[in-house]
Amino acid sequence: LEGESKRAAGYGACRDWTEAWAAACIAGGQSAPRAGLYRCGHVPFSARQAYAIKGITCYWAAAGPVPYPPYPRGDSIRQRVPSDVCGIQVDRNIIRTDCFGDGPVLVGTPEIKAAWYAEALAKLTESMLA
Repeated sequence: LEGESKRAAGYGACRDWTEAWAAACIAGGQSAPRAGLYRCGHVPFSARQAYAIKGITCYWAAAGPVPYPPYPRGDSIRQRVPSDVCGIQVDRNIIRTDCFGDGPVLVGTPEIKAAWYAEALAKLTESMLA
């Protein structure tokens, strides 16, 4: 959810749309059994309202002012201010587990997600042993 139009729509309309979107993502198998929510300063949810949205189990915070973490879960992705890499603006993100120990939602086939998680885990284990 991004942009002033979401704030203008109000809490109820945004909640209903987000819950329907999360259900479609999960039913389609692309992010099963989870769906995530990108949050920026324009989203009309309080911390508790964001956490209460059905189907959302991962939160990604924008680089700009985002007034709250979804309580009690917290964010698993935090966007940083874009930086210039060889003349191209690149969005950098910090990925971590949230307060429940869950990582971010990955979209893709189960095979792609399994390979990504295996590679990430191997790199993490290697860096911890070094």
